[in-house]
This record gives sequence, structure tokens and C-alpha cells, in this order.
Amino acid sequence: MSRPAQTGHDDAGAPATPPGDGSVAALIDDLDLVSARQWGQPGGVSLGDDPVVQALVAKGNEAVEPLLECLETDARLTRSVHFWRDFAHSRSLLSVGEAAYVALSGILDATFFGPGSTGDDLSAHGLEGRKRVAADVRAYWMRWGGTTREERWFKVLASDDQPAERWLEAAANIARPDNVTVVPGSMFATTTMTASTATAPKPHGEVLRARTAPSVTELMASRVEALAGKPDGTTPATRMALLLHDWDPKASLPSLQKQTARCLAAMGGGAPGDKVKYAADVALLTQARVQEGDRAALDEYAAWLGPIQPGELGSFSSDLQRALEPMMRSPTDPAVVRLSRAMFATRGSSWASLTHASASSFWGIAELAGSDLVRVAAFRDLVAASLSDREKIGTVKIQSGGGISVALDSGGSMGTGADPADPLPPAGTVLVLRACDLVAWELARREHAPVFRMYWPPARRDAALREMVKYVRGVR
Repeated sequence: MSRPAQTGHDDAGAPATPPGDGSVAALIDDLDLVSARQWGQPGGVSLGDDPVVQALVAKGNEAVEPLLECLETDARLTRSVHFWRDFAHSRSLLSVGEAAYVALSGILDATFFGPGSTGDDLSAHGLEGRKRVAADVRAYWMRWGGTTREERWFKVLASDDQPAERWLEAAANIARPDNVTVVPGSMFATTTMTASTATAPKPHGEVLRARTAPSVTELMASRVEALAGKPDGTTPATRMALLLHDWDPKASLPSLQKQTARCLAAMGGGAPGDKVKYAADVALLTQARVQEGDRAALDEYAAWLGPIQPGELGSFSSDLQRALEPMMRSPTDPAVVRLSRAMFATRGSSWASLTHASASSFWGIAELAGSDLVRVAAFRDLVAASLSDREKIGTVKIQSGGGISVALDSGGSMGTGADPADPLPPAGTVLVLRACDLVAWELARREHAPVFRMYWPPARRDAALREMVKYVRGVR
């Protein structure tokens, strides 16, 4: 998960520029000034955004041994606090050792600690937990240290005795565009920052193009096969195939094709939940193949998706959107056109009934109206027709302070805000929510779509619905 970066310290904390002479020793001494704030709940504290930690990462290999000692022995605390949710009683005061770990992770481009929950962090594991992590870092450093980071990535990827996570980590480092920066962390979320460039970005591992026998391409392709042969290795193999595509698009096609076949086979003969598990893999692999001109990719995709019922792809609209992404990206492809007509324009199809208010999953499916699936003609027609569905599906209640609460008759609720420019009925007013209102509200999220509010009076909503139908008919 990505999120906006935080920089600097709080008003009462340390200055944004670390004090001292800038040496490794001085920076480690200043780790107790780290004061990154938590974002969200549940959420995390991105210690890697702190300028002291960033300065240590910039020191590179020379900072590794001093940081290891800090991780193992330093008993001080930072000024950062982590918590699960604000109503929970527990708080974790983050240790200087955890900040040292984050700096080490940034220098080595590797992860050595994984939190067990959104409320977990390295500091909560105490000094003994930190020593165990330090032992793993030290073993990694003893084997791979003393060289450039690119050479380190290559050696890890080339070593047969490494676990899948290390191969994938090294491949991701090599293939990552050089305008993308990953901020190290010790919690679930990862901060990524992308900078605009005048020229096309190149992979961080570009210097490794010169390596042969084996080349990076050959190594990644071999790792796809190795991962696919492991228990529960299908999705890791997909990740490696997609990283190979990032690194060497044309050469990746055989791996992408073989991995697609594996995913389809796993869904065909596996447990019911395997369709949900691998549908996103199939979609991503299909998109990569289409990019490389593999015309058969969409034919295979259509043959797979055609017999599948919506419920087999998950209960959340996000699951469906991931599975339907190839349709959104290639809306005029003949295979997609045939498939979409069978799904959305055929009487009795379970897909065609999803936008009807009586569908148990109507709330989630309405969200598809706001996605690029509306670029597909058959679905666009279905959405346009649903904008005439006046069936009552719930209520909209005006709350004090300008809040809006929405409740569906079939279950489910949400809250939203009102536009300050809109005159609202008195607090406590309850309005009827119709099927067309929810679909139009989702459509209004799209860029350039007409404005639509669920709390408007019915007459104003009806006028806006007419404009929304015109908009939908024009989407391409």
C-alpha cells in the first residue's frame, strides 16, 4: 500500500535538518530525536520519512556496523508513538533500535522484520526481538555486504538457496524504475514516491544489463519456474513473471504465457476460493501479454471468464474490478466485445442482473459504474438503463453538522459529507434513496462526469440523472 510521504518533525520536536557534524556517529546519537507521526488508524509510523533516518540511509555501507550495534544494544526511545486505534488503551513508544533497523533496511534494500498485525512493531518485541532481527541482518551483511547494491541484488537472485521472498525482493529492486523511491519501514504500509522525468525512466538495476551467463533475464525466467514448482508458489511465480516483464518486456512473453496457463489450471482444479485467489493474477498476466502484442491473451481470458459467475470472483467490488481490468483496457477488442455482450446484454445473465436493486450485492456492483468498465459498450448500455431504475433501495438521512448517512434496505451503510454550497434540509430529514441515485453517485466520481448528490431533492436528482445518461452514452 502506498501513501503520501511525511517529512520533518513536529513543531515541538527536532529541527528538520539533523544537528551535529553529519557523521554516522552523530546521526545515530540523534536517533532519539526521530518524531515521525502515525498516519491513519489502523496505520503506521513511517520512520523512514524522518530526516535523521534518511541521512543514515544516505551514508550507505559505512553505517551498517554502527547501526547493527545500535539495533542490538541501544535502550533509548524516539519521540514517535504507534497505536492500533485511538480508542485502544495500548501505545507503543518506538525505540531508537527500530529507527536503526529502518535505516539498515533502507541501506540494504531488504526486509528482515514483518509485523504480525496492524498494531505490531519491532519495538513491541523488546530487546530480545531486536537481537533476533539483528542476527538476520548481520548474516545477510556478512554474506552479501562489501559490494554495490546492484551487485548484491544480482547475487541474491542468482543464489539457489535463497527463499522466495529474497528472490522477489531482489528482482523488484532491479526492475523498479529509477524515478520511483521506496521509503524503508518497519510496519505494514510502504511509502513509494514517483518523480516526473523528462526522459523515460530506466530500471534501478540498469547497470546489470551487461551481466551474462546468466543474464538477469535468464535468472528471472528461471525463478518463475522455480517458484511455480513450490507449494503455494503460483502467485509468487506470477509476481516474478510480471517483474521480468518490467525488466525485459519482449523476452518475458514465454514466461507470461506459461504462468497464465498455470493460473487457469489452478482455478479449474482447485478449491472454490481459488478463482478469487488467482483471478487478479490472470488479469495482470493478460494485460502484460496484450502490451507485448500477444493477441491470444484476450481470447484465453474471455474463454476463462465467460462461464464464471460474479460471486465466484469475490464479494467485494475491488475483487471484480481487478478481474475485469483487461476488459476495461481493451474495450473494443473483438474477444472483449463478444464476452461483454454475453455477460451484460444477455437476458438471464447473472452479470446483467447485478445493476438491479434487488441484487444482494448491488451496493458493491454500483461501484463498477464509476470504473473504466463503463468504456465497454455492453456494460455502458446496462449502466445507462440502470439510471432509469426508480426502485427504492434505502434512505438518506441528514445529520447535524452537515453529515449524510446512507442505509440500504438490504443491509449496509455508509457516511459521507455534503457540499458546503448545497442548501440542506433540516437535520433529521430522511430522503428515499433509489437505485438510479446510487449508480449516478458512483458515476459522478469519474473525471468530467456531471455532479450528482444523493441528498438533493428528487426533482433536482431527476434533472441531474438526465445529464448523467447523456454523459454515460458519450464515454469511450
